[in-house]
Amino acid sequence: GAMEAIDIAINAEMKAEEFYAREAGAVDDAELKKLLMQLSGEEHGHYELLLAERGSLAGNFYWFDLDSSQFLED
Repeated sequence: GAMEAIDIAINAEMKAEEFYAREAGAVDDAELKKLLMQLSGEEHGHYELLLAERGSLAGNFYWFDLDSSQFLED
């Protein structure tokens, strides 16, 4: 079901974040390292959003705890 699909996606995002971070640690080129760390950060953001979605489906309101106000009005 939906929860299982989200769990698979959460795991994939976590692995992608770890991959990019690990590769960033293995390169010497500063620009490539910066790009890989940026990609790792983006994957972490996806991971956090999926956690929030899973919480929402489970009846929790985890998304209120996200450290972002981009979805909120001023």
